[in-house]
Amino acid sequence: MPTVAARRISSLEATNHEIHEQLESLLETGKRNEEKLHWLTHCLLRLMDAMNPYELDAVLGEELTSREDIDNVCFLLTEGEVNPDLHYIRPMEQLGETEHRIKGLKAATCETFRGTEYEQLFGCEIYDSASVAMIPISTDGLSGVLAIGSTNPLRFTLGMGTMLLEFFGQVLGRVAGRILNAP
Repeated sequence: MPTVAARRISSLEATNHEIHEQLESLLETGKRNEEKLHWLTHCLLRLMDAMNPYELDAVLGEELTSREDIDNVCFLLTEGEVNPDLHYIRPMEQLGETEHRIKGLKAATCETFRGTEYEQLFGCEIYDSASVAMIPISTDGLSGVLAIGSTNPLRFTLGMGTMLLEFFGQVLGRVAGRILNAP
C-alpha cells in the first residue's frame, strides 16, 4: 500500500504534467498570434503603400490568398465606377442572388456558403459548402464588402472572433477611399 508521501508525489507529478501541457499550449498559441500579427502588419503596410487601384487590387489578391486556407477574395463595391481590368475589386451588382446575403452588413461576420452561393461570389465552381468572412467597408463616398473565402467549410465559422477582420476593414476602407475616390 502506497504511503501518504508517495500519493502526494504522484499527485504533484500529475499536476506538474498538466501544467507543462498547458504552458506548451499557451506558448503555441502565442507563436501563432505572433505570426498573425507579423502578417497583418506586413499586409497593412503594403495596403497603405498602394497608390492606385491596380496596386490595391494586387495587394488584396497577393496578401490574402497567400494565407493558409484562404482561396478567394473579392472587394465588392456598392457604388461608383469599377475598372473592369481589376481582378479582385468588382461591383456588387454582378452577384445576382447572393447580393441580398451580403449587402447591408453592419459588422464583420463569418458564415458557411453553399457551393452555388460561393460560385456567385467568387466566380469559381465548387461542389461542397465553403466558408466566407465578410467585412463591411464604409467610408466617405465608398461602401462595399470585402469577402474572404475558403473552400474549407470550417475555416470561417459563425462563432469566430472578428476583431482583426473589423480592424483590417477599417484600414482597407481608408486606403480604398483615398485611392478609388481620387479625381
